Amino acid sequence: SWYMLGANFSVRKDPLFVISVFEKAVELNPCYILALFRIAYIYHHNLGDYDNALIYYMKVVKINPYEDPTESETVNIKTIIESCTGLSEIYMTRRNYKRVLSVCDFTIEFYKTYNDVCSIESIKLIIDNSYRAARRLNKEDALCRYIYNKYKLDFNNLLKELRIV
Repeated sequence: SWYMLGANFSVRKDPLFVISVFEKAVELNPCYILALFRIAYIYHHNLGDYDNALIYYMKVVKINPYEDPTESETVNIKTIIESCTGLSEIYMTRRNYKRVLSVCDFTIEFYKTYNDVCSIESIKLIIDNSYRAARRLNKEDALCRYIYNKYKLDFNNLLKELRIV
Protein backbone atom coordinates (compact mmCIF):
# COMPACT_ATOMS: atom_id res chain seq x y z
CA SER A 1 0.00 0.00 0.00
CA TRP A 2 1.01 3.61 -0.47
CA TYR A 3 0.90 4.29 3.25
CA MET A 4 3.33 1.44 4.01
CA LEU A 5 5.76 2.73 1.39
CA GLY A 6 5.68 6.20 2.93
CA ALA A 7 5.98 4.87 6.46
CA ASN A 8 9.02 2.77 5.56
CA PHE A 9 10.90 5.36 3.49
CA SER A 10 13.30 7.71 5.26
CA VAL A 11 11.78 11.17 5.59
CA ARG A 12 15.24 12.64 6.06
CA LYS A 13 16.38 11.41 2.64
CA ASP A 14 13.46 12.79 0.67
CA PRO A 15 10.56 14.33 2.61
CA LEU A 16 8.77 15.50 -0.55
CA PHE A 17 8.77 11.94 -1.92
CA VAL A 18 7.30 10.66 1.34
CA ILE A 19 4.62 13.37 1.23
CA SER A 20 3.74 12.41 -2.36
CA VAL A 21 3.39 8.76 -1.35
CA PHE A 22 1.10 9.63 1.57
CA GLU A 23 -0.91 11.86 -0.79
CA LYS A 24 -1.44 8.79 -3.02
CA ALA A 25 -2.85 6.98 0.01
CA VAL A 26 -5.16 9.95 0.66
CA GLU A 27 -6.33 9.88 -2.97
CA LEU A 28 -7.54 6.32 -2.35
CA ASN A 29 -9.11 7.27 1.00
CA PRO A 30 -9.69 11.01 1.56
CA CYS A 31 -10.52 10.29 5.22
CA TYR A 32 -7.23 8.50 5.93
CA ILE A 33 -6.47 10.27 9.19
CA LEU A 34 -3.03 8.82 9.82
CA ALA A 35 -1.78 9.55 6.27
CA LEU A 36 -3.06 13.15 6.47
CA PHE A 37 -1.38 13.53 9.85
CA ARG A 38 1.94 12.20 8.53
CA ILE A 39 1.84 14.77 5.72
CA ALA A 40 1.12 17.56 8.21
CA TYR A 41 3.85 16.33 10.53
CA ILE A 42 6.47 16.25 7.77
CA TYR A 43 5.54 19.76 6.64
CA HIS A 44 5.63 20.96 10.24
CA HIS A 45 8.69 19.22 11.68
CA ASN A 46 10.84 18.27 8.70
CA LEU A 47 10.23 21.13 6.28
CA GLY A 48 9.17 23.96 8.61
CA ASP A 49 6.30 24.72 6.20
CA TYR A 50 3.66 25.84 8.67
CA ASP A 51 1.14 26.91 6.05
CA ASN A 52 0.90 23.45 4.51
CA ALA A 53 1.10 21.80 7.92
CA LEU A 54 -1.93 23.82 9.04
CA ILE A 55 -3.88 22.75 5.96
CA TYR A 56 -3.32 19.07 6.66
CA TYR A 57 -3.76 19.29 10.44
CA MET A 58 -7.09 21.01 9.80
CA LYS A 59 -8.13 18.23 7.41
CA VAL A 60 -7.42 15.71 10.16
CA VAL A 61 -9.46 17.43 12.86
CA LYS A 62 -12.47 17.76 10.56
CA ILE A 63 -12.79 13.97 10.21
CA ASN A 64 -14.69 11.97 12.80
CA PRO A 65 -12.54 9.10 14.12
CA TYR A 66 -15.08 6.48 13.01
CA GLU A 67 -15.15 7.76 9.41
CA ASP A 68 -11.74 6.24 8.65
CA PRO A 69 -11.89 2.45 8.71
CA THR A 70 -8.20 2.11 7.75
CA GLU A 71 -7.00 2.35 11.34
CA SER A 72 -8.72 1.60 14.62
CA GLU A 73 -10.89 4.29 16.14
CA THR A 74 -8.41 4.46 19.04
CA VAL A 75 -5.52 5.22 16.69
CA ASN A 76 -7.63 7.82 14.90
CA ILE A 77 -8.60 9.52 18.18
CA LYS A 78 -4.98 9.74 19.31
CA THR A 79 -3.94 11.02 15.88
CA ILE A 80 -6.59 13.75 15.99
CA ILE A 81 -5.30 14.81 19.43
CA GLU A 82 -1.76 14.93 18.01
CA SER A 83 -3.04 17.09 15.16
CA CYS A 84 -4.56 19.49 17.69
CA THR A 85 -1.18 19.61 19.41
CA GLY A 86 0.44 20.50 16.08
CA LEU A 87 -2.10 23.24 15.47
CA SER A 88 -1.57 24.64 18.95
CA GLU A 89 2.23 24.65 18.50
CA ILE A 90 2.07 26.47 15.17
CA TYR A 91 -0.42 29.06 16.39
CA MET A 92 1.73 29.68 19.50
CA THR A 93 4.80 30.11 17.32
CA ARG A 94 2.92 32.59 15.18
CA ARG A 95 1.55 34.35 18.27
CA ASN A 96 -1.99 33.79 17.08
CA TYR A 97 -3.23 33.42 20.64
CA LYS A 98 -6.94 33.48 19.82
CA ARG A 99 -6.45 30.45 17.57
CA VAL A 100 -4.54 28.70 20.36
CA LEU A 101 -7.59 29.17 22.57
CA SER A 102 -9.88 27.94 19.81
CA VAL A 103 -7.80 24.76 19.46
CA CYS A 104 -8.04 24.29 23.22
CA ASP A 105 -11.82 24.60 23.09
CA PHE A 106 -12.08 22.02 20.30
CA THR A 107 -9.64 19.69 22.04
CA ILE A 108 -11.40 19.75 25.40
CA GLU A 109 -14.71 19.01 23.72
CA PHE A 110 -13.10 16.18 21.75
CA TYR A 111 -11.36 14.88 24.89
CA LYS A 112 -14.60 14.87 26.87
CA THR A 113 -16.19 12.76 24.13
CA TYR A 114 -13.31 10.27 23.90
CA ASN A 115 -11.72 10.37 27.37
CA ASP A 116 -12.07 6.61 27.65
CA VAL A 117 -9.39 6.32 24.96
CA CYS A 118 -6.98 9.15 25.80
CA SER A 119 -5.64 10.57 29.04
CA ILE A 120 -5.59 14.17 30.17
CA GLU A 121 -1.80 14.00 29.76
CA SER A 122 -2.31 13.67 26.00
CA ILE A 123 -3.63 17.24 25.86
CA LYS A 124 -1.09 18.74 28.29
CA LEU A 125 0.79 20.79 25.69
CA ILE A 126 -2.48 22.22 24.36
CA ILE A 127 -3.59 23.19 27.87
CA ASP A 128 -0.17 24.73 28.56
CA ASN A 129 -0.23 26.72 25.32
CA SER A 130 -3.76 27.89 26.07
CA TYR A 131 -2.79 29.05 29.53
CA ARG A 132 0.21 30.97 28.12
CA ALA A 133 -1.94 32.44 25.32
CA ALA A 134 -4.61 33.56 27.79
CA ARG A 135 -1.91 35.19 29.93
CA ARG A 136 -0.53 37.07 26.94
CA LEU A 137 -4.04 38.28 26.08
CA ASN A 138 -4.77 39.11 29.75
CA LYS A 139 -7.72 36.71 29.58
CA GLU A 140 -6.76 34.11 32.21
CA ASP A 141 -9.88 34.63 34.30
CA ALA A 142 -12.10 34.68 31.24
CA LEU A 143 -10.61 31.39 30.04
CA CYS A 144 -11.13 29.77 33.43
CA ARG A 145 -14.76 30.92 33.55
CA TYR A 146 -15.42 29.80 29.96
CA ILE A 147 -13.95 26.33 30.54
CA TYR A 148 -15.91 25.92 33.75
CA ASN A 149 -19.21 27.16 32.30
CA LYS A 150 -18.96 25.10 29.11
CA TYR A 151 -17.27 21.91 30.36
CA LYS A 152 -17.64 22.04 34.15
CA LEU A 153 -13.85 21.75 34.44
CA ASP A 154 -11.84 23.75 36.93
CA PHE A 155 -9.07 25.03 34.65
CA ASN A 156 -6.85 26.07 37.57
CA ASN A 157 -7.04 22.56 39.07
CA LEU A 158 -6.33 21.12 35.64
CA LEU A 159 -3.20 23.28 35.39
CA LYS A 160 -2.07 22.02 38.80
CA GLU A 161 -2.88 18.39 37.98
CA LEU A 162 -0.79 18.62 34.82
CA ARG A 163 1.97 20.46 36.72
CA ILE A 164 1.80 23.46 34.44
CA VAL A 165 1.63 25.87 37.38
